Amino acid sequence: MKGGVTSHAVKSGDESPHSKTVLVIFGWQRRGEWCGVGVFGLAGHHHNRQLPVTTMKHLKSAAIMLCLAIGLAAVARAADVSIGYFDTIKNDPDIVAGKTYYLRHNLMFEKGTWPATNYWRGTLLPINTKVTVAALGNRSMLIKWDGGSLTVENTKFTRKTMAEIAKNMLSPNPVPIEKFGDVMAKNIASGVLVKGMTREQVIMTRGWPLGDQTPGVMSDNARWVYATSNFVKETMVISDGKLVAGRNVLQ
Repeated sequence: MKGGVTSHAVKSGDESPHSKTVLVIFGWQRRGEWCGVGVFGLAGHHHNRQLPVTTMKHLKSAAIMLCLAIGLAAVARAADVSIGYFDTIKNDPDIVAGKTYYLRHNLMFEKGTWPATNYWRGTLLPINTKVTVAALGNRSMLIKWDGGSLTVENTKFTRKTMAEIAKNMLSPNPVPIEKFGDVMAKNIASGVLVKGMTREQVIMTRGWPLGDQTPGVMSDNARWVYATSNFVKETMVISDGKLVAGRNVLQ
């Protein structure tokens, strides 16, 4: 039931109105998605008769398992939602100097510079950080935010123009990672790669892989290569559109 609460009652014991135990399993939805479940019990007595302890335990176990199943299914559905990340990048206008944007993905930088090869080391600048493009040239871009600034430098390894890098990196609107659910949104914002992430979630979390070594970014089955330096590489395995293996990927 959209935007409301639904429940299911399980009865046990004497059907007399004076003797019964009812376990009520309840859940609520928001925007058509399950966002919570629970269970409580109501018990009664008839003279000296009570519900057997083993029966009560079995009913409680069944109710708890049902609640867990509903909850896990809701989390999985939320995590699999697509926000049209790639289409949004394609359809958004080009980046121009003097305007304010939001980071489309996390990045890590050192000493005020960020090579667009996307080395994963230094200080984390999280997705949706609000920045202003102070300057945009053919080979570099300067962005500023409250308390800092960063020079983005293009390299031959990206296989992209500076304009393409800027568009992949910056959005006119915040990226709605909350649509993935609280757990996935926290992982993305913290830069934590987790097995089962979709392609768009991997890029939001880790940024874009090396362009010269990852030709299949838009493919549902590919190997994405990232780097922490000129000599250390990390390969992420994408299968059926999801992250299935990789260095420093949590289960």
